[in-house]
Amino acid sequence: MKAYEPLDHTADAGLRVFGRDLPELFKHAALGMLDQMTDAAALQTEFQTAKPTAIHEELLRVDAVSTEELFLGWLRELLFRFSAACFAAVDFHFLQLGANRLEVRVRGLRFDPARHDQKCEVKAVTYHDFKLRQQGDLWVAEVIFDI
Repeated sequence: MKAYEPLDHTADAGLRVFGRDLPELFKHAALGMLDQMTDAAALQTEFQTAKPTAIHEELLRVDAVSTEELFLGWLRELLFRFSAACFAAVDFHFLQLGANRLEVRVRGLRFDPARHDQKCEVKAVTYHDFKLRQQGDLWVAEVIFDI
């Protein structure tokens, strides 16, 4: 099973994301969005061999009125941390994930443009053409990023 794949969009960037359950879907979406901005696989590899002092950890909480809003809120929170603090989250431990509440311990590295590849700048996670559904035994989400 693929974790995510690009969606064609005329002016922005999009992803179709897959997961066997909601935690896997949310994780794949986070890594897919990060991969729009930099080389997520390279950051994951660096994280695996990083000194403990180089690893940053945060507890993220998101509340929402629905699972759809929770998904978008999750990505927006990660985007904010990346943009404001150069925090590239690559490791996720879900403590709670319900229909309208998410609590996750995220770990990652400080993104350094001098050392890490820069792709495009994601400015926002949008509602445009957003979809979240269960399809057979998979969860599938489609999300568009304003770049």
